[in-house]
Amino acid sequence: MLDDHICLAFAGGLSAFDNFCIQSDLLSGLTADGRVLIDKARVECQNHRLTVEDPVTVEYITRHIAGIQQVL
Repeated sequence: MLDDHICLAFAGGLSAFDNFCIQSDLLSGLTADGRVLIDKARVECQNHRLTVEDPVTVEYITRHIAGIQQVL
């Protein structure tokens, strides 16, 4: 849960890549990246609610996460 009305999930499994040799280091890195993005989105939802006194919109938090990911 990011906020009362928004959930975010991250899937980092091998389902589409079972036939390739991918090191477990890479997969654990992807999972960690997903957790970091979710944590940053959760903090942004809290900040937005405190400063604007309204919950974030799906569009707002999507653009925020996309902006973070674009920088990385």
